[in-house]
Amino acid sequence: MPTLDSICAHGFLPKELPPQFSSVSLGNFLTASGGTLPALLQNSTKVADTGVHSLARFGVHRRQLGIPNPIAFSKLASCMVTNWPTLVAAFSLSRFSETKPADRPAPDRPFDRSDSFASRPFVRARVRSTARYLVTADVSRFYHSLYTHSIPWALHTKTVAKTNRTQALLGNQIDKLVREGQDRQTVGIPVGPDTSLILAEIVLAQVD
Repeated sequence: MPTLDSICAHGFLPKELPPQFSSVSLGNFLTASGGTLPALLQNSTKVADTGVHSLARFGVHRRQLGIPNPIAFSKLASCMVTNWPTLVAAFSLSRFSETKPADRPAPDRPFDRSDSFASRPFVRARVRSTARYLVTADVSRFYHSLYTHSIPWALHTKTVAKTNRTQALLGNQIDKLVREGQDRQTVGIPVGPDTSLILAEIVLAQVD
C-alpha cells in the first residue's frame, strides 16, 4: 500500500522530467510529520493552478505534462491513501486493463503497474492469437479532456452522485481536491503525477 510520503516523494513529478527535478524533500517533510499532512496544510482553502511542462516528442508533437501545486497535490494524495482499499476495488473492476497500479513499488515510483510496457507486445500477441476479430480504439487526449465530475460517477454511479453532491461521498471529495489544484477547472487532470494514473484507471474501469 502506498504511503503519503512515498507518493509525494516519488509520484508527484512526471517521470519524464530531467533528474535535476525532484520532490524527495517534500516526501522527507511529510515523513518528519509522521507520514501525515499537517493540519495547517490539510485545512488550507487556497486554490492553486497546475504548472505545465511541454515535453518534446518524436516528430512535431509535444506532450503537455502537469506539475501540480505541492499543497494541493498533498491534500489529494492524503485523501487517496486514506481511502486506498476503496480505490483499489474501483480500478480493479476492469478485466482488460494492463496498466492498473500494482501493490508493489516500482523503481523511483510509489507503485508499479500490473504489466510493464516491455510486456505489452507479448500481451497483444496472446490476445490476438485467441480472437477472430480485432477492434482497436483510442481516447483522444484522455487526461486533458477527463471531466472531473465523472470521478464520483465512476465511484458511486452517476445517479447517486447527482443526487448527493455533498462531501459525504468520497468521489465528491476527490473531485473537489482535483479542482482545487487546477484553478477549480472541471476539465482535465494533470499528465504525469501518479494520482492521475489512479483516477484514470477508476474512470476507464467503468468504460471497460
